[in-house]
Amino acid sequence: MRYFLSILIFLFSLFFSSAYANESAWSLLEEGGKIIFIRHAYAPGGGDPDNFIILGQYLGVIIMAGSYISLGVFFSSLTNNQIISFILSIVVSFVFTISGFPLMINFISQVFPLELVELISSFSFLTHFSSIQTGFFSFKGLMFFVSFMALWNYLTLIKFMNKE
Repeated sequence: MRYFLSILIFLFSLFFSSAYANESAWSLLEEGGKIIFIRHAYAPGGGDPDNFIILGQYLGVIIMAGSYISLGVFFSSLTNNQIISFILSIVVSFVFTISGFPLMINFISQVFPLELVELISSFSFLTHFSSIQTGFFSFKGLMFFVSFMALWNYLTLIKFMNKE
């Protein structure tokens, strides 16, 4: 019953317009017996949150997590030992994540030619995620994660088909 009342009060609070602090509101609060519902507070200099950026970040995290999961499923299909597949998944995921960092690019550029360094850095998860987390899905970033998931899932299917 208590949860029902909480939900009911929350739903009623969604339909009322916002109130501003003025003398009549303060006098009603001083009388007591009133309940204040705060839907969101303004951060200093922030204002309302931008919902498209928040939605973009959530969706970006979901497709990036899907990429990590498809990579882990592939390495799990390679071996029957769970610890080895976990370690392989973590190491390869880490490499895909840091391949775009400047420190890694500087290290690789000392060994490999520039074209190969640019190819390796283009596989960085965070490079593609940073374009998605702005709230605007870039087609390049979205296609990277979708094709990455499709590639590793396809390799997993090939591995399972060869087992039979």
